[in-house]
Amino acid sequence: MIDLIDSYFFMIRDFRNYRGTVSVHQFWNSFFSIFIIGAILFVISEFISLIIFLINLTTNMRITLSTASILFPIFAIITLIGLFPQMIRRLRDANHSSYYLLWIFVPIIGWIFLTMALLETNL
Repeated sequence: MIDLIDSYFFMIRDFRNYRGTVSVHQFWNSFFSIFIIGAILFVISEFISLIIFLINLTTNMRITLSTASILFPIFAIITLIGLFPQMIRRLRDANHSSYYLLWIFVPIIGWIFLTMALLETNL
């Protein structure tokens, strides 16, 4: 678990570095840590939304803006800023051009193609 957290913080710290490479292990550890942290934040934000809904239902107070609506978008922006340079470095490590990242805009087939390119190891 600590390796996942270290990989995530390495990705965030190294967001300005478009040079070099990233190993398969380090890239997918970062990716799974994003998934786990995102799932935890989603559950927390839904729980906060439920509490706010119950407060609004049982009292005359009307709470409109919640922490739940701010938590996940901030996490997503920070994560995307760090993930794209890491994807470019991973593609470079697999001997692919960084233009392969444009496959992300092609639904399903492009995602599969990009995932396969990110899974390749440099022999």
